[in-house]
Formats: sequence, C-alpha cells, structure tokens
Amino acid sequence: QICNDAVAVARAANYRSAGTIEFLVTADDYYFIEMNARIQAEHTVTEMRTDTDLLQTQLYLMQYNKLPFTQEAIRFSGHVIEARINAENPEQGFQPSPGTVQALHLPQGFNVRVDSLLYQGYTVSPHDDSLVAKVIIKADNRSLAISKLKVT
Repeated sequence: QICNDAVAVARAANYRSAGTIEFLVTADDYYFIEMNARIQAEHTVTEMRTDTDLLQTQLYLMQYNKLPFTQEAIRFSGHVIEARINAENPEQGFQPSPGTVQALHLPQGFNVRVDSLLYQGYTVSPHDDSLVAKVIIKADNRSLAISKLKVT
C-alpha cells in the first residue's frame, strides 16, 4: 500500500520525473514526510531492488516524454543495503580527512555494486564531499544482505 500511496502523491502533483517520496513508518502505520524532486544519493538501492536504471529512465523520459515501462511492470526483489564510505576521522569528531589513497581494494561479486571515483593515488581534497564510495549489496533477505556486506 505504501508504494501505491507514493505513486498517488506523485500523480496528484503531476510529477513526471525521478524523485523520492519519504514516509515515517511505525509498527502500525506510516505517515507522509516529504517529496524530493530529484535523484538522491541512495537511488542505487531502488535501482538494485527494481533492476531499473533510474538515470537512464529519466533521460528516456526527457527524450520521448514517456516512460519505457508502466508503473505496474515494476517489480521488487530481494533486500538491499547501502554502506557509505566517508573520508572522515572518527577521532576528530568525524571531520573530513583529506589525503592520497595509498592502497585500494573495491569489493566485487554477484549483486555487489560499488559507486566511487576512488583509485590508488587519488587525492581526496578537503573541499570535496567526504562521501567517497557507496557499496550496495543485494541478497534474498536482510540477514543474508548483512552477512554479504560483512564479508565484502
């Protein structure tokens, strides 16, 4: 029902692009919080859960003024967890921690996605956002996704 309500909000606003509808969810109910009319950093979770490239879909919509699929064709599968890797120093109150990447190992595997611009020798600037990588894991359920993230 929450997905249907999100679609209803977008339709009521005549919104025709990628965006995020946020709800506060309790044990008994859910409540609308806000709509973000943009692609957010966590869009990768939706992409993996629905096997849909949101950026490509948004470009298609802008070019052809229609979606390449129907709302009813969207299917959800599995459980997805996103871990954010930040260049921050926890001993200094999580202040940005610029510097040069000396060594780098990026995880890989089935249903493992890494979004990052890092490479060995890359210098993280003190002026950049501290988010330097996202590791996105998909598995059949939450427990498996957590286990997979731990060994990744």
